[in-house]
Amino acid sequence: MIRELRILPPLAIGRFGGAPTPMDNYDAVVDPDRPLAHRTLRLAETLEVDLESGKIARAFVPERLSFTEDGPEIRLRFTPAAGQVYGSSESAPDEGPPSDPNVFEVLYDANRGGWPRHSDAGPGTTTPGNIYAGRQVGEDWVSLGYLDDGCDGIVHAELKLGDKVLSAAARFAAGPPAYAPDSAPVRTVADELEQALLGPAVQGDEASLERVEEIVRRAFETIRLMNTAAMNVGGMAGHDRGAGRRPEPIMAPSLVDEVALENLHQSLLVALRSGTAPWFADVLRDYDEIGDLSDRGRRKMPAMMRGADGRHLTLTRRQIDLIRTLARGPIFPDGEGGSP
Repeated sequence: MIRELRILPPLAIGRFGGAPTPMDNYDAVVDPDRPLAHRTLRLAETLEVDLESGKIARAFVPERLSFTEDGPEIRLRFTPAAGQVYGSSESAPDEGPPSDPNVFEVLYDANRGGWPRHSDAGPGTTTPGNIYAGRQVGEDWVSLGYLDDGCDGIVHAELKLGDKVLSAAARFAAGPPAYAPDSAPVRTVADELEQALLGPAVQGDEASLERVEEIVRRAFETIRLMNTAAMNVGGMAGHDRGAGRRPEPIMAPSLVDEVALENLHQSLLVALRSGTAPWFADVLRDYDEIGDLSDRGRRKMPAMMRGADGRHLTLTRRQIDLIRTLARGPIFPDGEGGSP
C-alpha cells in the first residue's frame, strides 16, 4: 500500500544556463578503497516528462552523461532561466535601449525613488564586501541596480488513491555557484536545514562513523578546489587585516602544501576506520569562536575559509556535536569489531 509521497531531494540547486531538455540523472559515488579520490559519476534512472500533459512519459538510464548541450552551458535536472540582467538605466525606460549594455530590460523608473543607479536606495555595506554588482565612486562602492533573473519555484506532485490524495512538494532554485559535480562543500544547505529541523544536538545513535567520514571527505573536497598556498597569505589572512590582525600567513607554508593536506585528511580517515577517536574534534572551531584572530584561533578547522558573515568558517553546531559525540563513545559497537 502506498502511504506517502516524497520528493527527494526536497531542495535542488542548479546553475544558470539554457538547454532544451533538463540534465539527465546521476549519482556521485565514493570509492570505498580510495575515499579521498574524485567521486565517480554513475548514470541513474531518469524520468522524462511530457510537456503537454505533465505526466511521466518514460523512465530510462541514459547511455552517457553530458553536462552540455549545443554549447558550454551547464545544466542540472531542471532548465533554469537564461541568465540575463535587468535593472535601471540612466535614461528613462521609454527613451530607447538601456544606457548600460549589460541590462537586458529596464525595470526601474528613474524618476521614482532615487534610481537610476540605485545609489540612494541601495543597500549599505555588506559582508563580504562588493557582494552586489557596482562600481567604485571615490571611496564608496555604488550599486549598479542590477537584478538578475535568478529563479526559484516549487514542484508539486499528487497521487489519488480512491478517496485519498497523497501529495508532496519540493523547492528548486538557480544561481551561479562554482560547479563541481563530483564534490560537495564541507557545509551545505542540507546541513543548515537538518539543524533547523532537528536542532543543534544529536542523539547517540545518530553519531555514526559513516556520517563523520563524510564530513572529512567533504572537507578535503572543498580544499581540493582551493589554491591553499594563496589562501594562506590572502583570503582570510588578508581579510583579518581589516579587523586589526597584523599581516602574516595563517599556517606554516609546509602545512598547506597540497600533498600535505591530502595526507592529513587521509590520516583522519585511517584513524576513523581503525577505531581511533577523532582527535580533530578538539581543534574544531565552535560557532562562538569565528572572531578569534589569535594564532590558535585562526588555525582551527575548517581553516582558511570564510563563512557568510565574513568571519572564519565553522561547521554547523549539529555537525560539530556529531563529531564530538562519536569521539566520546566507542566507535565500534560490541559485536562489530570490538572496542578501539
